[in-house]
Amino acid sequence: MARLASQGKLGYYPTPEEELDRIMEIVKINNINALDVLDPCFGDGRALLSFKRNYGYDNVVTYGVELDFNRFKSAMVGDDNQIKYIDLGFNCDALQEIIVNRNSFDILFLNPPYDLESADNTEQSIIGKKRLETRFLEKYTDSLIPDGLLIYIVPSNSVYKDFNYLTKKYELISLYAFDEFENFRQVVFIGRRKAIDKKDMPKEKAGEILKWLQELTYVNKYDTQEVKKLTSQSFGINNITYVPKAVEKPKVRIFTSLLDPEKMIETIESEPLDNLDGFFNDTKLKSFSISPVQEPREGHLALLTASGLMDGKIEDGVYIKGNVEIESTSVDEEQEDGKIKTITTYVPKITLFLYNDIEKKLYEVK
Repeated sequence: MARLASQGKLGYYPTPEEELDRIMEIVKINNINALDVLDPCFGDGRALLSFKRNYGYDNVVTYGVELDFNRFKSAMVGDDNQIKYIDLGFNCDALQEIIVNRNSFDILFLNPPYDLESADNTEQSIIGKKRLETRFLEKYTDSLIPDGLLIYIVPSNSVYKDFNYLTKKYELISLYAFDEFENFRQVVFIGRRKAIDKKDMPKEKAGEILKWLQELTYVNKYDTQEVKKLTSQSFGINNITYVPKAVEKPKVRIFTSLLDPEKMIETIESEPLDNLDGFFNDTKLKSFSISPVQEPREGHLALLTASGLMDGKIEDGVYIKGNVEIESTSVDEEQEDGKIKTITTYVPKITLFLYNDIEKKLYEVK
């Protein structure tokens, strides 16, 4: 996997049950009709289970991603009565191996790993590292429908650093600190996604919140009186009744770019025929309206297919699925001054699969 499993484990801080109860008290949902909820770091699945239990197993459709295989396997079994509460789950890296379409989820529950990402690809090595919290926030914000709800659980310093982004993308509903704040200095940001990016929070209010976040970040956790004073503060409102809009939103398209032929066949065969397009994802090409100045060459078509822009059905019963991975090779060269310089070369590795639904066979195209 692209992100080290050890990094995922070190950054794993499951949301305490009492904090989930508090969130469910703040967020009340009316007129539920197939509410789509996404948790890209579901851990043991407790947050998605809370939505199912509070709003009905049949009313909420849950989607989730978990990097750790043991946690993933355990959560996918179901609740204490082995009733399934994660409708569609993926065991992979939610940052680099999941693709999801825009404006499709009603609620995004985001308690990501708290860590600095590793610069293991070309883009990161050029632009520098970001915190994982920021990367998850930026990747999954567009998956929310306008007016959809973000429930964001991170250390106070993460909200402080991403405050401009959050207030541009979201209308603040509620912001408060965990009761067990001393452990990881976590806060909960609940926001409603804006239809248009706009910074509309008064400067005075923004300054007050930023000051509070800074004080939370640096307060001595053994100064119980000061901690209690700070954590007793909150911003926004204490509860909201969220009514999902009756809008025509696109069908959820979420799949992994991590290709395992055996798992791929299992997934395909378990999918109803009319849902195969969802697995292969034919949405990307439709979102482009490009008129090339000349006919693309054979190599161009291969790259477009492998990169995912041309995934999907190519004729009745025949589907293609592509993937591009970057492989790196490093060579040490001695310079004129005697110093050793490491030169790294990045080469795209293209993998292309063709599935014939009539033959029930998967072919690797080389």
